Amino acid sequence: MAFCWSCAIFWGLVAVGLYLLRRFIKGAKFTEAVAGVGKIAAVTGANSGIGLETARELNLRGFKVYLLCRSKSKAGEAIASLVATSGCDKKRLIYVPCDLSSLKSVYMAAEFIQEREDKVDLLICNAGCAWIENFTLTDDGHEYTWASNYLSHFLLVELLLKLMKESDSARIVNVSSCLHLLCKHIDLKTIDTKEAYPSHIMSFSRYNDTKFAQVAHTHELAERLKSSGVKNITVNALHPGTVDTNISRNIPFLNNPVAQFIKDWIQ
Repeated sequence: MAFCWSCAIFWGLVAVGLYLLRRFIKGAKFTEAVAGVGKIAAVTGANSGIGLETARELNLRGFKVYLLCRSKSKAGEAIASLVATSGCDKKRLIYVPCDLSSLKSVYMAAEFIQEREDKVDLLICNAGCAWIENFTLTDDGHEYTWASNYLSHFLLVELLLKLMKESDSARIVNVSSCLHLLCKHIDLKTIDTKEAYPSHIMSFSRYNDTKFAQVAHTHELAERLKSSGVKNITVNALHPGTVDTNISRNIPFLNNPVAQFIKDWIQ
């Protein structure tokens, strides 16, 4: 009998804990009637997760959306899904090849947009990766996570800044994370070396570093634009909340039956 009571209390506490967790992480929906007719947006990592939902919402509000994605096939599937299930306008969904682990690819993506538009109203730096198992350098010689999450987005912002200055009211959004608060120190002299990446667990620390770099970039760019007299560009960084996206695919403790049950229940 005592054992049964103990089990009942335990599972009761688990249920209450999951309920409170769900209440904590479940965010509100943006329902304001903001239209984007005639406006141009560019979203990285727009074929899945937060990027896909962002592209969907922007398109439904009238934006022409450039989807900067690494995989042509996945981008095509995403666009087809947006049109079939959400009623998006396919003519305003444009795939742009962009591999954020390659600076050359970022240059080409920016050039693709520059050749077609005379302004950009919204740039959302969303794509990212985490928990890369093995230390990996890109072809440019940069650590993979650092290059994909931060350096390439920094470059993309710089390349599209001129077009954004042509907008009546433009915005740059860096999709960061509250995990930037866990960043303790960034040493730019060693950030691309294996010494700064001694173990698998350190790859998660590197993710935190990239999120901090995004926040720092946001503050610095906002100050520089302000000091140079640019008043039509707003720069923001955000924590998107707890969202079940593909970025967790390489994190072992988030990819097991128990974790999947919890994620499904609290969504």
